[in-house]
Amino acid sequence: MNKKTSFKNVDLSWYRQGQGPALVLLHGFAEDHRVWLHSCAALSKRYTVILPDLQASGHSGWPEDGSSMEKMAEAILAVLDYEKIQTAVVIGHSMGGYVALALAEAQPERCAALGLFCSHPFADDEVKRANRDRTIALIREKGHGQFINSFIPGLFASVNLTAMQEVIQTLKTMNLGFSSEAHIVQLQAMRNRPDRSHIIQKWPKALLVVGGIDDPILPYTTVLKAASLAPITVFHGFPGAGHMVHYEKAEKTIALLDEFMKFTLS
Repeated sequence: MNKKTSFKNVDLSWYRQGQGPALVLLHGFAEDHRVWLHSCAALSKRYTVILPDLQASGHSGWPEDGSSMEKMAEAILAVLDYEKIQTAVVIGHSMGGYVALALAEAQPERCAALGLFCSHPFADDEVKRANRDRTIALIREKGHGQFINSFIPGLFASVNLTAMQEVIQTLKTMNLGFSSEAHIVQLQAMRNRPDRSHIIQKWPKALLVVGGIDDPILPYTTVLKAASLAPITVFHGFPGAGHMVHYEKAEKTIALLDEFMKFTLS
């Protein structure tokens, strides 16, 4: 069921399905809640699955002064309050992982466990920040269409490009519904986020870390480094997968999430 409310005068949208222990799945940059729908269909048979649209994605807006990981996390907490959910397993893909960590920092008692899918706790270095600034300048000059046409295919492992053509086109079409400014807002939020490695170093609950061994944009060594920081880590690396593990290894992703939920509930 699609739901919508206003939080601090900003539109906030999410999807809910199922009953049972709560599982929140956060999407990444240039995505919205729909990237998790195929996982939700199976997992909602056992769990209450919440799929938010992060600020500047889907039908969620953003504050006039821009967004941040902290503001996005605050909005997710508002969704949990609206749904009367006290605790949930919170798992984020890519940018969604940054939001999950901000949420865990703000209100750790609301997180039964954390998960990072093709994500990490480290801040952007100078090179990455400069690349984001160049992307922002490109979008401002030419709109987001040219950027999206090159960005989306570059998220997948090269061995999967042919098989993933329909998914790639779906993601491109999804982005046609977003404004150029929405992409800029999220790029700025990612560029400005702080390092949160200290959160997982001290995290007393389970942490799921998942990476694509053939990820074109996130080095697998960075994922391994993140996994090594936490006291209680469930780690899985997918060979033959890139940054979009939840598409490239869809059935295995569902099984892994189910196993992690059972682990956290045991």
